[in-house]
Amino acid sequence: MSDSDFRQASSNTYKYIPSVGADGFIDYTGVEPDKVYLANRKTILEEEYPSYLPPVHIRRNTNYDIPAYKVRDNVYLLRESDELRRDENGKLHNPRIYKVSLDVYAALVNYHLEFDRAAFVAVAKLNEESRAKALKEGINEYPAIREKDIPIIPGRFDARSISNTYTHRYPHIEHKPSRVSLKSTKSGRMGVEAFYFIQDMNNAYGGTLNRGGIFRMHRECLDDVNQKILDMELQKADWESTWTKGRETSYGDTNLDDSLLQTYGIRVKRQNGENISKKEIEELK
Repeated sequence: MSDSDFRQASSNTYKYIPSVGADGFIDYTGVEPDKVYLANRKTILEEEYPSYLPPVHIRRNTNYDIPAYKVRDNVYLLRESDELRRDENGKLHNPRIYKVSLDVYAALVNYHLEFDRAAFVAVAKLNEESRAKALKEGINEYPAIREKDIPIIPGRFDARSISNTYTHRYPHIEHKPSRVSLKSTKSGRMGVEAFYFIQDMNNAYGGTLNRGGIFRMHRECLDDVNQKILDMELQKADWESTWTKGRETSYGDTNLDDSLLQTYGIRVKRQNGENISKKEIEELK
């Protein structure tokens, strides 16, 4: 287990229960920063959705641009969905609004990106299996899955659980996963949902943003989250580098003790290369 995998496993055991403020917003600003990690694409489809991330719908149609309003530094409001929410009695409600820190905001966007990257690959792989079977049997059509039928709320996912398929009639065409990337501020474009969300929140907070101000806030939110994801990726790389260096010794691997490996990421022995005693290990702790 690498350092990043160990830290990720620790984050999966962290349970966060959000509170609801007087304004009705669901508050995730109390999430401990050191419990927030970037998603692992290799295992994301097999894991439960982290409790420290609000269940915001994936925005595939707008390049994963979650409508956000920046209240102040490190405090953002996020809109749950672009559709009305129906309760257990069938009554319609406005989408929930979540109050989050930049750590949570960035981790959420990253989770959406990594979930879809993994899910798109899984769907393409399954479709390729169907295509190969059709070619082998000399059939010109076969059932395939559309990426749009992947759940919009991430979590554990098995591509075989999607029963809604369509008939693909071009077995000579290879299935490849779609490209996944976060909306760039350089495009100068802004979705309707994001525009009206910022406008509504600006009015609720008594703000004075005009149309240009709304566009500037949108770019600022995207810049903030892009930079934070980059910072978290660099931090993750640093952890992995530290883990690797911690396992290196001038005497090679001979007589290394693994007692501190899982907890501290290091293997130890005496400076002269001899075995280290249990007493010395306890002193190192």
